[in-house]
Amino acid sequence: EMEAGKPGWCDSLNNLPGIFGSSVAETFELKRLALFLKSSLGRSGISADFKIAFPYELADLLIELDKLLAKTGNFDYWEASSAAKERYRKKVWSGLDGREKYISIDEIRSILNKALLKVERGLRAAQDRKAGLPHTYFINEVRKYRFIYERGKRKLNKDGLPLVRALSFGHKPVSFFLEGPMHAMRVVEEGRKAESLYKAVRKSGLFDKDLKMYKLNVPLKGMPFELGRSTIFTPGWLENESIWLHMEYKYMLEVLKKGLYKEFFSDLKDCLVAFQDPARYGRSILENSSFIASSAYPDKAIRGNGFVARLTGSTTEFLNMWLLMCLGKEPFKVSGGKLCFELRPILPRWLFTGKKTETFPKDIFAFCLLGKTLVVYHNPKRLDTFGDRAVRPAAILLKRKGESDLKFTGSRIPSPFAERVRQGHYDRIDVNLS
Repeated sequence: EMEAGKPGWCDSLNNLPGIFGSSVAETFELKRLALFLKSSLGRSGISADFKIAFPYELADLLIELDKLLAKTGNFDYWEASSAAKERYRKKVWSGLDGREKYISIDEIRSILNKALLKVERGLRAAQDRKAGLPHTYFINEVRKYRFIYERGKRKLNKDGLPLVRALSFGHKPVSFFLEGPMHAMRVVEEGRKAESLYKAVRKSGLFDKDLKMYKLNVPLKGMPFELGRSTIFTPGWLENESIWLHMEYKYMLEVLKKGLYKEFFSDLKDCLVAFQDPARYGRSILENSSFIASSAYPDKAIRGNGFVARLTGSTTEFLNMWLLMCLGKEPFKVSGGKLCFELRPILPRWLFTGKKTETFPKDIFAFCLLGKTLVVYHNPKRLDTFGDRAVRPAAILLKRKGESDLKFTGSRIPSPFAERVRQGHYDRIDVNLS
């Protein structure tokens, strides 16, 4: 439910909340949060009977929701849980009164398990089986209702309109948006399921076959203008069927995180702005755009051009991808109570230099770590750092002017040298891949 009056990330659907809009994006994130809490409780080693203090208002809400989750009817659950939520808000409107209730770890796990079952049922219902994709947004229409009476007369709101109680809803899916599959990729299992979701996106209208990039949405044909400003833009322009870089990069980041490395690097050549044809892109390939006009745009001369309509968030996703590629998922970690630094790059062979030049030797990939230290990967075999024939860090050399070089075997730098790496103590780190 879009109770806050906002449609989530895609603010161009700015009127969706006004027509009882709902979104699976937050539902996927709710699933991710529940799984995170379950995992964290499991890793904590806390006994099942250990009790955690909650504000009593919140504890009451949790206990009531726990009972309601046993209900099977979707409408009954929605109505009862909404009423419980409104009572909770009324209680805490002026703040918490300070009393506490205790809930055990075992009870919390039980609530999370029931919540996950409920969430999974909702996500399955939102899935388009034919396309193999989740719908991102829904328009919910009140099908049956009854008037609310007060003292024998219909109760009116401040504008003089009658108040009603909904008795049933009908659901109409909005055309596919990339946001749903992006959130789905965050919680899907690695391997076949992630690969299946990726392939479904490629087969759908979300993939621009001519530009080989990912569009914000498929055609909005048949969608009401009441959705928001997306519906008034020419297809391929602004927030209607364009390549909206922030969302495209969000999706690509999740593909990388799910270990679909071959698919990710294949897309990278076409999707990353740095690899665009400057003549087609129409601006410096060293800077991002808000959106790129897709092949849905009527004027062929404009397709592939980048435009800056407003600030874009794509830089954050790009930096995240860059960090994962250069360092791996967890470069700094605590092992045996001490900090260590471990390099697990995710790089394809074609990103390493092919020829020796005056500036760079052959077969290297270099980047700047934390703004201070030059890291140079040496890959004489010119192989990927992932997959069956992957090369891995075999030796690491730490260099600082005025000090003797330090050499470590393998991919890990132990304490206290890991702390010095994080502090930018070293000028250069050379890593031999083998």
